[in-house]
Amino acid sequence: MKQEREYQIKAKAELHKFYKAGGRSCILESATGTGKTFMAAMFIRDLITMGKKVLILTDREELHDGSAQALVDLRIHPFLIDRRSKRLNISHSVYVAMCETLKRRIKGLDYLNWVRNTFDYIIIDECHKQSFNEFFEIESFGNANILGLTATPRRTGKSRQLAMDYQAIIRTPKISEHIDAGNLAKPIYIEPDLGVTSEGIKVSKINGEEDFNPQDADRAMDVHKVYEGLVNIMHNECKDLVTIIFCASSAGVIKTCKELNDAGIVSK
Repeated sequence: MKQEREYQIKAKAELHKFYKAGGRSCILESATGTGKTFMAAMFIRDLITMGKKVLILTDREELHDGSAQALVDLRIHPFLIDRRSKRLNISHSVYVAMCETLKRRIKGLDYLNWVRNTFDYIIIDECHKQSFNEFFEIESFGNANILGLTATPRRTGKSRQLAMDYQAIIRTPKISEHIDAGNLAKPIYIEPDLGVTSEGIKVSKINGEEDFNPQDADRAMDVHKVYEGLVNIMHNECKDLVTIIFCASSAGVIKTCKELNDAGIVSK
């Protein structure tokens, strides 16, 4: 079993202290790659030994499955609430629910009352996302304590702000501190001149955050020089390394994958 790092032990202790002092809702902020899901699983293990019932909410299947697996690794077997589970088993201590599935089911008063009256703790993965707002708006959680997990605890614009639903933030060290401590890898920047600029790429608000328009960004990247440059980088800088590449759109993902495979770089 994985061992907790010092900052993870400290964060878990701060969570216990917050709720023991009467706090009801807080956010655990920790950088991507620093083990938020693992920290939450260790916290849940403590809660189970205290006889508490826990519901974990996620909005993507990979997070849903990842949260469940983190618990299984600790010999905790949650009940999964998703499109595949038609019948509810009420004998478990921990439940992992897909956000949209739970939204549909709590439209039934019996199910809503079950959620409101069953859980001592609700844990929301990627809590900065707007998809969880409805649960707060209709007061779905009863008197449960709430813990949000995120690396980016912020929203902009007229959207529902996190301060409406959370009282405090508990933070682990900054990314630079994690790098210095050896918990995260130091980044290496490779910046070839491929002739791509932000000129002509519109900036729009997506989920309250400003970002480049994906279609414009995709068109700017969809030139031969970019794919040729990427192939060269993969051959020269990433040879024999497992690599993840982020693209601006699904179409860009498909074309990038084809270009790499055509160049003899096995990709999917």
